[in-house]
Amino acid sequence: MLGDSGVGKTSLMSRWTEDTFNDNMIGTLGVDFKMKQIMIEGASVQVQVWDTAGQERFRKITRAYYKNAHGIILVYDTVSRETFENISYWMESIQENSGDGVQVAVVGNKIDLRASAPPDSKEVVSTEEATSILDSHGDGDAISFFEASAKNRTGVDSAFIDVISKIVRQQLDYESLMTEGNDEVAKGKKKKKFKTPKRIKKLMKGGKKVAKGECVVS
Repeated sequence: MLGDSGVGKTSLMSRWTEDTFNDNMIGTLGVDFKMKQIMIEGASVQVQVWDTAGQERFRKITRAYYKNAHGIILVYDTVSRETFENISYWMESIQENSGDGVQVAVVGNKIDLRASAPPDSKEVVSTEEATSILDSHGDGDAISFFEASAKNRTGVDSAFIDVISKIVRQQLDYESLMTEGNDEVAKGKKKKKFKTPKRIKKLMKGGKKVAKGECVVS
């Protein structure tokens, strides 16, 4: 979970992992994590969700955590324009510090507050504006976009499941490719050289094996 301080990263994580919400949530200091076991793509997956502090003084610490993440959920506050404008900073940081093939979803949180905001508020970030600007950061399905409310759970499941599904499919595609290569060898054909992507290597090392049902989301 990445994004500025106060955008609701902890609330989104708590809502998805424990189905709880606290109006008086205290900002995260450093990092924290929660775990959840789910069935997805026909497999049981244990998900580690890491919550990172958004304050600038903690950013050197948090970079070390999302560097090894399989997926990243980048959050902004739909009633705080500054947090949306800072998405560009976070996207650059992800590009510089994350591994190959990391799955990214941008989530506009607190849509329950946006619904009650004054129509002429300059702080409000509309769906149309967010979609238009985020399109410039990726093409096709490279970056997913969701709007959510941790308070009433709207959109929360969709964001998490999207990222996790892509991580699992990434691993399944890799395993399918390797199986196909082994079948070719069994038929007496020369196996094609295939360079294992760095992202898949990380999935297969250090206890982060999707084949054994674990993925890491920051």
